[in-house]
Amino acid sequence: FRPKDFKELFNLRHAQARNVIGHIFVVVKRHFQLMVAAPEYALEVQAKLIPALCVLHNFIQLHDPDDSNNEEGTA
Repeated sequence: FRPKDFKELFNLRHAQARNVIGHIFVVVKRHFQLMVAAPEYALEVQAKLIPALCVLHNFIQLHDPDDSNNEEGTA
């Protein structure tokens, strides 16, 4: 499948990015139960929480690949 024009290319890239971001949220929610319930933190803290948990997840995968919460080794 090749996009016909710039708009189709943009929509394709946007859909791909959305899929990756959705997958990241699934992995983080599965690994860290903190994300299941709505956090009661300030918005500034919530905005920093996802990247911090992604970094922590990647660190765990790098240093303990046999972690019991390992989904598929991706994040």
